[in-house]
Amino acid sequence: MPGPVAAAHQDIEGECAQCHIRGSGISEQKLCVNCHQRVGRDIDSGSGFHGKNTRAATENCSSCHTDHEGRDASMIDFDPNVFDHAFTDFPLSGAHAVAECESCHRSGTVYAATASECVACHREQDPHREQLGTSCGDCHSESEWTGATFEHDLTGFLLTGAHTKATCESCHRSPVFADASPRCVDCHRNEDVHKGGNGENCGDCHATSNWSSLRFDHLGLTGFGLSGGHDGLTCDSCHATADFAAQRDATCHTCHAGDDVHSGSLGSDCASCHAVADWAVTSFDHSAVSNFELRGAHTSAPCAACHTGSAAEPVASECGACHADDDSHRGQLGANCASCHGEVTWAEGIRFDHGLTAFPLLGQHEQLVCASCHESQAFHDAAAGCADCHGEDDPHAGALGQECGECHNPASWNATLFDHDTATQFALTGEHIGLACDACHRDSATAAASVPTQCGQCHQRDDRHDGRFGPDCGSCHSTTSFARVAEL
Repeated sequence: MPGPVAAAHQDIEGECAQCHIRGSGISEQKLCVNCHQRVGRDIDSGSGFHGKNTRAATENCSSCHTDHEGRDASMIDFDPNVFDHAFTDFPLSGAHAVAECESCHRSGTVYAATASECVACHREQDPHREQLGTSCGDCHSESEWTGATFEHDLTGFLLTGAHTKATCESCHRSPVFADASPRCVDCHRNEDVHKGGNGENCGDCHATSNWSSLRFDHLGLTGFGLSGGHDGLTCDSCHATADFAAQRDATCHTCHAGDDVHSGSLGSDCASCHAVADWAVTSFDHSAVSNFELRGAHTSAPCAACHTGSAAEPVASECGACHADDDSHRGQLGANCASCHGEVTWAEGIRFDHGLTAFPLLGQHEQLVCASCHESQAFHDAAAGCADCHGEDDPHAGALGQECGECHNPASWNATLFDHDTATQFALTGEHIGLACDACHRDSATAAASVPTQCGQCHQRDDRHDGRFGPDCGSCHSTTSFARVAEL
């Protein structure tokens, strides 16, 4: 012999034919599987390591398992660090892929004899005490033990709404899930504000999506439909107690007595004026009932804007009755505000005709805003004299009187109407026509005009004769041209 056989074969060490066949190249595999029958079954069925590894099915066993190397020699060349578990009937995935071999393969036990059922390893981790079976993989994944994918619909209790997000422990007090009750009240008894007064089947009114989302048919079961502002109210907005079976009066005033600003003076049928959609939206026909049609800004005014007392108390319809505090004219223009102001807006669209007063607006006056002349809105306090507004613009400092309009035009302050030829004893001819006033009136017209009419008074600098011919230049020169000398 080439050497002693391994300890596992020592009882047949002298029987060479048990393992060897005479002749070169003849497969001895069938001799091996005669003893190692489980290996042979794996090869035939394609299962287990030898069935999935193609070398085991086509090569002699001796290509991997060597003998005659002594009693203590190992016939299995196995390195757990490089072994590919995919060649077994239990491929490793998820948390199994990083688990230590000893976690599943107990010491002293042949690897192939390790059971592949979940419960074989996880029996002590099963909080259900095997009442849900031994196939843990039906609910739990290999990635994480706590990630259960149990199909709850199979139990007859479908999880909908908020139930889909609830943890198992929310309903199942113990991991023995089969002992949980499907009745709503068994889980929600502490949340039952009705204290059992409305029965134990919470699902008749409450939805699983949200405990406060109700599906109670209020109209069909009570005859009082919830619409408009009533829609969305909490039950206790109308029901003083959680026992809804205790009926209450369904009239408006029963709930809205505290909201009745009329203190009952208009009766108890609030719906005759107020809408269910919004308490502030009324259907009261003011025009038909009060003979005061609401237009413009009046249509959106709250009732209390005019009705400062009880709604049953009469209110005067004159503008001044409500707008006395808004009258900036201090009553000077009377109580009929509508003669100037519109109902759409108080400050805009004023239609006062100034032409009907003693001071019609012409020229530049027509473009002015009221405040240009009226220091306050007590309009009658404004004076009508030109100097009252234009005193600071008067270069004559009042020397020519208060009636600016005798010379100036309202179309333009510079467009004067003064006729120098008729109003003075010095007619403007020739080059004098068109001269500015201050060409002759050097001291401005701050006093009564008293400019001398002799030529020399203005043309002294132009006199080449140095006064030898006297101050009456006009005796030789004409107003048409100073340089032209009249022929004598």
